[in-house]
Amino acid sequence: MLSRIVLCSCCTFIAFATYGQTMKDAIALFEKGKLDSAIAISKRYTETEPGAYQIIGQSLLEQNKYNEAIPYLEKGKNNVSAEPSVRAWCMNDLGIAYFKKGEYGKAKENLSDCVALNATANSVKSATGAAILFGLSNYYDNWIIRESRHIVFHFRHIPDNVDLYMAATEAAFDSINRFFRAVLPKKIDYFVWDDVKQGERYLRQPLAFTKPAFCVTHTSMDNTRGHELTHNISYYATTVKNPSNLVFEGVACYFDFSGRDWMQEIRRVTTARGMNISVVGTWKSAEHMPEGILYPLGAVLTGALIQNFGMDKFIQLLADQSYDNAKRIYGPALDDMIKDLERRIDSGR
Repeated sequence: MLSRIVLCSCCTFIAFATYGQTMKDAIALFEKGKLDSAIAISKRYTETEPGAYQIIGQSLLEQNKYNEAIPYLEKGKNNVSAEPSVRAWCMNDLGIAYFKKGEYGKAKENLSDCVALNATANSVKSATGAAILFGLSNYYDNWIIRESRHIVFHFRHIPDNVDLYMAATEAAFDSINRFFRAVLPKKIDYFVWDDVKQGERYLRQPLAFTKPAFCVTHTSMDNTRGHELTHNISYYATTVKNPSNLVFEGVACYFDFSGRDWMQEIRRVTTARGMNISVVGTWKSAEHMPEGILYPLGAVLTGALIQNFGMDKFIQLLADQSYDNAKRIYGPALDDMIKDLERRIDSGR
């Protein structure tokens, strides 16, 4: 983040005598995630330091307060005394803020302006990547957009069964959200690639994937209806501060509408690998575990937690998905449930 904060005059780090805090302090607090303090200090410098608008805007954007961030970022962008790097990053962040509001025209304009300004390599890279992710690059000019109640569908070519596909996806959204009762900030932008390899080349990552902070999914007709929708919906059921791959992917598999028997799948995988599963061990080292284990184990764990302890406690777990937090939420009964789950997995092998 530090590379994004470029302050433009030699008086940047002069302290206000009254407060004894400088823009250097604001930057340090921003880097530590102490955003309210960074904002408070930066507000004292807006008359003399254009870069203060950037820090305030970025901090508010980090807090998902994009409506509040926009006026500060606009001032930073339009300040003629600001360094080009400050203006560029304000343009980049305005592109993100406007996209989160569903104002696609303004989002595209600001991202394009950032690239055209060419102030820094990093700002150009960020704005270019955002435009690709958000469907705002020229590549998407001929894509066809169709909307439903909760989803904006983007098709490169309209499939023959488009009405059925859209209705089934919208029905999946409703079914999943009856559990989570989440309120999303905007409709999901749902990009449906008919050529998976081409999509992966352009996006530079495998399909399908979701960026829930932006309500964006890139998928294909062959992917399950529920998996990526669940990533979007569950993200807004609470404030996710500490995700775990086991829970994050497990809940998406549990609600994916594939009809797969995930218990049979985890038994098959553990048999093929000649291993006895450790739920706690996998949970604590989930970032190092292969998808072949995480997905089925996460799905059966999600099911067991919901069935044994209910919806409300599971949504509490989504905020901090660590095993330690699960112990705090569920108490000693958690380990008893896990032992039973492990026995059920091993007994069917």
